[in-house]
Amino acid sequence: MELKVVCFKWTRNTTGYMLPAVCDYGPKHVRILKAMVERNLSIPHSFICITDDPTGLDDIQTIPLWDKCRNLGGCYNRLYAFSEDMRSLIGDRFVMIDLDCVITGDITPLFDTDDDFKINGYFFGDFDQYYNGGLILMNAGARKQVWDDFDPIRSPNQVANTDYVIGSDQAWIRIRLGKGEKRFTEEEGVYNFIRLKNQRLPDDAKIVFFAGKRDPSTCLDTDWVREHWRV
Repeated sequence: MELKVVCFKWTRNTTGYMLPAVCDYGPKHVRILKAMVERNLSIPHSFICITDDPTGLDDIQTIPLWDKCRNLGGCYNRLYAFSEDMRSLIGDRFVMIDLDCVITGDITPLFDTDDDFKINGYFFGDFDQYYNGGLILMNAGARKQVWDDFDPIRSPNQVANTDYVIGSDQAWIRIRLGKGEKRFTEEEGVYNFIRLKNQRLPDDAKIVFFAGKRDPSTCLDTDWVREHWRV
């Protein structure tokens, strides 16, 4: 089964899709992610960008960004990826990777697995939310309840009133799925930039995420970022 590698790119000034003012996520980010994947993933795969603006991506497969809950802000709109509709829209099996990452090693072992669902762990200091939406591997519809049970009025209110979650889509995922899902962690070489001591790249690192108000494009003074974050 071919793995679909999926990223999202939406314009910062689009109502409901506001992102932290770190940088402008544009075609360059998509092209660099695609190049990093090509260098570091050896199983059969194809690359897809889901976007509201395909300008500059003529040679990359794109899918129009759906409009399911854009008025809610944050990344709630991304929850539709949990729908069974993804089987016909994307494919039977896919991995979603955020644009704000640096792939530094062979990611094949991360995705060459029979797990029907696996999501990035989220550790922030001593706080453990359990899940982060920056990396999600799944069979289409494997956790369809995340989308099916999402209510555009009640669910964001539940997120806002739950003290152990941070974010939008990843907060709802944590509430709906609990703590039982398999996670990508530092033991497998999946790191968060903020947790790296002195920003030194661990020897076993495969992929580093720049969550929050950070981005690889703003950290090019770091040698390993400059080495790997390129076409």
